[in-house]
Amino acid sequence: MDIPWKGLWFVTNLLIALAYFVISYVLRKWSGFVRSEYAWLFGAFIGACGLHHLWMAFAVFNSRIPYSMTMQSVIDTVTMVISVVTAALVSIDAWRTRHPVGKS
Repeated sequence: MDIPWKGLWFVTNLLIALAYFVISYVLRKWSGFVRSEYAWLFGAFIGACGLHHLWMAFAVFNSRIPYSMTMQSVIDTVTMVISVVTAALVSIDAWRTRHPVGKS
C-alpha cells in the first residue's frame, strides 16, 4: 500500500471511529431517541463499530504485528454478536407490535 493511501485510510477510519463513538455517547445520554430497553444495545453496537474502525486505523501502520489479525477477528466477532442480537430483538419486538397476542 502506498504511503499517501495509508494516510488517507488512517484519517478516514479514525474519523469514522470518532463519529461512531459520538453517536454511541449520544444514544446512551438521550434515551428518548430509542426505546430505553434497546438504547444500550444500539449504543454497544455503534461503539463496537467504532472500535472496529479505530483498530483499522491502528492496523494500517502496524500490519506486521502478529496479533493484528487476531485482534481484528476478536473485534469483528464481538461486533457481529452485538449486531445479530440487536437485530433479532428489535425484529421480534417489531413483529410482536404488529401481531399482538390475544387481539384480533
